[in-house]
Amino acid sequence: MKFLKVYMTPLQRPEIKLYIGKRRVGTPIFFPRKRIAFKSWDLGYKTKWTSDDYRFEWGPGFSFVFFDFQIAVSFIHKLPAQYWEGFLYYHFETEGSTEERLRWAIDGFPMIHHASDGKNRYIVTYWDKIVRKRYVDLATRETRRKYIEILKKT
Repeated sequence: MKFLKVYMTPLQRPEIKLYIGKRRVGTPIFFPRKRIAFKSWDLGYKTKWTSDDYRFEWGPGFSFVFFDFQIAVSFIHKLPAQYWEGFLYYHFETEGSTEERLRWAIDGFPMIHHASDGKNRYIVTYWDKIVRKRYVDLATRETRRKYIEILKKT
């Protein structure tokens, strides 16, 4: 369960969502069909264009099924794609101290997007929204540096 390593990163802790009720929680590769079963599933992801271009598919979790009754635990974040893709890049593509790894992740996987509300166009950066409070300044500073670097290339 590689996703548990997220607890040793500068990223915010994922929320734990508990479901108790009729059998219904699963993933595209797992849906509990047996009468009695315990199943865990890891973070679902794929790489798209290159080996470090991560795409989030589904979040990790655990499930216990007893006949038609299920108890499931899911690990979620309010920005699931950005959170888990940032974690994957941080986990697989960086090394060094926590600060060095965060800088490296922001440099290699900047998560800077242009958005619009219909009237105004603005820039959204996600690293400062997914890191813990003590790393927000570093993430903001590094993201700005990376954005300026990108602008100079265009």
